[in-house]
Amino acid sequence: MSHAAVPKGSVIADTGIRRSFHAAAPLLSAAFAAILVLSIWTRFTASTLMDDSFMFTRYADTVLSEGRFAPNPGGEPAWGLTSPAFLSVIIPLRILLPGDPVLPLLLAGTVCGLAFLALLTRLLLKAAGRDPTARRAALFLILFSAAFASHDIAFHFTSGMDTMFAMAWLTLYIGAFLARRPRAVLLGLLGGAAFVVRPDHLVFTLGTPAVVILCSSGRERRGALRPDGRSGGRIFPRPRDQQIQQQLRGPGGDSGSFPLIPFFDTNG
Repeated sequence: MSHAAVPKGSVIADTGIRRSFHAAAPLLSAAFAAILVLSIWTRFTASTLMDDSFMFTRYADTVLSEGRFAPNPGGEPAWGLTSPAFLSVIIPLRILLPGDPVLPLLLAGTVCGLAFLALLTRLLLKAAGRDPTARRAALFLILFSAAFASHDIAFHFTSGMDTMFAMAWLTLYIGAFLARRPRAVLLGLLGGAAFVVRPDHLVFTLGTPAVVILCSSGRERRGALRPDGRSGGRIFPRPRDQQIQQQLRGPGGDSGSFPLIPFFDTNG
């Protein structure tokens, strides 16, 4: 990056500062990750579980023992869960840990939370494109944000509720639109799954494709609605990577206009 791209008087114009920050970034990133891990570890106890989380254990046990979707052994079937799909995580853990009602809930939230962070990282790296500077900045921002919000993140990781499971599904659904050739069948299955993930998430099933279409150009909208050879059989257009990268880098597409990215640029 040239010095002309950096506004006069900006501290990021100092090449030494930028290089020092780039050298310290791995240590800072490791510190941020350690803060998050420590926050989760200190809350990894039975006292952090919410009372409502044990309803998942009750349903899982009834499914395993009686093969019925009911909250009470021998009781009538009932739809009493906010997320029936979350049982797909709870049931295997109950099979592995049949005598412990606490650890499966803690592990389920943590596993889903880690899946959410991994999917979010993948989503942001895809948006950042192939520019190594933007990718380094994106990774740093993810770790910094996770460390900054580590208290709240740890709470949801260890609450025993389905919050992280729903967030992982939502990130996966949004990420499906960024695939090179998004398919209507996959998007339809993921969108329809919102009913059993969390029924209130059905708003994203309708809202996400609508936003993608509205934010696309007229030519993309016309081509996306024609599943022929020219459109590749796609129903929804893929968000334009160049526009996403330009927004990440700042107005004018100049990395100097985005306050953080120049710190990760080792060319200047």
